[in-house]
This record gives sequence, structure tokens and C-alpha cells, in this order.
Amino acid sequence: MISVMDVSAFCLSSIVAGSIAWISRSRTTSVDPHAVVPTRLLVRRDKQNDIRIGGVSVQFDRWLESVLIRSGTKIDRLTFIVLLIAMTLIAGYVGWSLAIHPLIIGTICVAIVPTGLMIATLKMKLRLNKLESQFPTMLEVLSRATRAGENLENAFQIASESSEEPIRGELQHCVRQMRMGMPAEAVTADLAWRIDSTNAHLLSHCVAIHHSLGGKLAESLDRLSGVIQRRSDCEQKIKSMTSVGRFAILSIVLMGVFVLVYLVLAEPDYLNSLLESSLGHKLLAYAALSELVGLIWVAITLKSDL
Repeated sequence: MISVMDVSAFCLSSIVAGSIAWISRSRTTSVDPHAVVPTRLLVRRDKQNDIRIGGVSVQFDRWLESVLIRSGTKIDRLTFIVLLIAMTLIAGYVGWSLAIHPLIIGTICVAIVPTGLMIATLKMKLRLNKLESQFPTMLEVLSRATRAGENLENAFQIASESSEEPIRGELQHCVRQMRMGMPAEAVTADLAWRIDSTNAHLLSHCVAIHHSLGGKLAESLDRLSGVIQRRSDCEQKIKSMTSVGRFAILSIVLMGVFVLVYLVLAEPDYLNSLLESSLGHKLLAYAALSELVGLIWVAITLKSDL
């Protein structure tokens, strides 16, 4: 007699096997570097200009695609969603097999997808911050190479060889695009979209203006390098000037959490009325929401748009 456990195990193993097969196929698919590739395929996963207006699902799909590209993740959005769904089903099956409380199982299953999205977003922010810090040095090498008489393709190649990851991978991708026949302004525009920083957009505009109006690209890159370096110094100065306020706000927020944990561990009877009554639950929820709103407001006010 086939039981519910057997059916659940079969469904779960099928989902896991399908996910592994999908990932293996996407990773083993290779492209001949000497093959002629259409221009549309040269831009990795294409840009956001294809769909300007769409519903919530289209906007979420476009946002997730941009997050995965900018975080350096090698899988596409469909594989990422399938993995999150498979992890959710596995967590639910394991919790049901271990006879864990349904509320705990439901909380864990519901939290898996937002946690995965938060991890991908955090990885994207860390990678973009590292790219932002590497960009002034890369641009200085690029301007020196063009001043020495190299064309833009060779200048990008030289800059990629003297740079570290992750900027090296982005520059090598630009070199491959140029070798496939894409114009320099389209390559730099795609680079600006992938990095999504003001410095990259300035480089893209500089190359586009040079392609349209002509002039000496080396001098333009020299001036742009100086501007970006001054912007970077100004941003670092702003961060150092606001660091005391940010740490003070963080300490105030953590102080309330530490006091609550101490009272729960040291004086549990003192907080019974707060933790067991409906009014106490409302007050705790209001306190957590107020701290979250305060942190978001402080982050917005301290953000610089240089």
C-alpha cells in the first residue's frame, strides 16, 4: 500500500532531480568563442530597454534579472526561482517528517523565498560597492593606455589585465563584445547598466560623445578620471563625517534589543504580562516597527547622491 510518505518522497525527489538537471544543463552549455554571434546576443541577458511598461510580475522579473546580473550570479532567474521553490518544499517535507509544529514549518517555508532574495540583494550591493571602489584606478589605467596610442579595445584589455575581480570580469566581457563587432558606445552603455553606478554612466557618456563629435579621447578620460577621483574623495569624507552619528544610532537600536534579551533571561516574571497579553504584543510590534522606520529614515537622510 502506497502511503502519503512515499508519494511525498517521490514528488520531492523529482523536484530535486529536475532542479539539478536544469542547473547542470545551464552550466554545461558553452558557446564557441570563434563562432559568429548575432548582435542581439552580445549583450548578456539583454537590457531593460526591451520592456518599458509591464505589470507587477514583469517588473519583478526584470528586477530579479538585474539583481542576479549585478551580483555576479551565474544562474538565470528561472533557475534561481526553481531553487528557492525546491528549498521551500524540502524544508516543509523535513519539518513534516520530524513532526515539527505546523506554525514553525509554515514560518520557515514562508521565510525561505524572502531570505533568498535578501541574500541576492546583499551580494549585489557588496559587489557593486567593490566595483565602485575599483573604478577610479581602472579608469586611470584606461586613460594611460589611450594616451599611449592604444585603441579602446586594447585599452580595455590592458585595464582588465591590471585589475582584480570583479572589475576584471566586466572589462573582459567588454573586450569580448568589441571583438564580436559591437560599437564602443554600446559596449560602455551595457557596462554602465551592469555596474549601475554614476562613474560608469559618466564613462559611457564620454565614449558616446567622443564617437559622435570626435576629439582626443585620452584627454577626456584624464579629465573624467580626475572628476571621479574627487567624487570618491568627497564621498569618503562624507562617510567619515557621518560615521559617529551612524554608530550612535546603531548603538541606540541595539541597546533596546539587549535590554529586552537581558530581561527575558534574567527576569522572566517581570515581562510575563508584556509577552503574554495582547496589548504587550501590540506594544512590541509597534516598537519593532518604529525602530525599522527610524533606521530607514536615517539611511535615507544620510545617503549621498554624489
